[in-house]
Amino acid sequence: MKKLAIAMPVNGRYELTRRAINSLLKHRDYWKKEVAIRIFLGTHEKFYFELASVHQWAIEAVEIENSPLGSKFNKLSDAAAQWGDYFIFLGSDDFLSPNYFLMATEAMELNKKWSAVSQAYVVNAVTLETRFVQVQNGFVGSGLLMKSDAWMQLREIYGDVYPAKNKSLDGQAFGRMKELFGNCWDMNSFRPMIACLKSLKDGNIWAFYMFDKFPAVNFDKLHDNFINSDLLSIENYSKILNSIENYSKILNQISNEQHHNNK
Repeated sequence: MKKLAIAMPVNGRYELTRRAINSLLKHRDYWKKEVAIRIFLGTHEKFYFELASVHQWAIEAVEIENSPLGSKFNKLSDAAAQWGDYFIFLGSDDFLSPNYFLMATEAMELNKKWSAVSQAYVVNAVTLETRFVQVQNGFVGSGLLMKSDAWMQLREIYGDVYPAKNKSLDGQAFGRMKELFGNCWDMNSFRPMIACLKSLKDGNIWAFYMFDKFPAVNFDKLHDNFINSDLLSIENYSKILNSIENYSKILNQISNEQHHNNK
């Protein structure tokens, strides 16, 4: 059984991040017979160390200062790579769909060095207004799937894979991955598999409005069973995947739709 680590750098945003972690625990529970999943939180905050201690069977807190972010990303990725055969690098306000894990397991079976997604939904957590984002000639930084020994190769050759600074981190890191391993394997299926929630309360709503140039989507009419108002509402998120039965139903429907669209 392969081991899949999830590297999540965290800082503040306690309620939103707690719900994002809860969603990962649901994914972990569903996939436990096929892949072992462990969550690594990069943090210096007492809140997250206490959260990890409550879920020590699934979560580990790695003590890392928040700045510079590049150094934090590198050290957290190191910890995840030391445990897992692969690791996912995921933002603390990001939610993955069940279909993401279908594609991730396929990437692992194909022995891909690095994989990512080029599409995402960016969601205003207050109003649930949504933007569809398509990265042109690139990939979303969050949701990166990296083979652990490939990460170690990058570290040996480049040292700081993510530059030791606070901005423009993904581009340089992805450039180095491409230089060493060739093109990234795009995990996109027929719909985005990651949703990035931005909350006014948490002070990060600016990132949502960065995407005004993209067409707005009526959130209530999105057809994806993962991306819908019940699932991504901060108040209702924890209820939608409250049982393995619900999760399995969602996953099976997505799989069936994907099979139909691929015919």
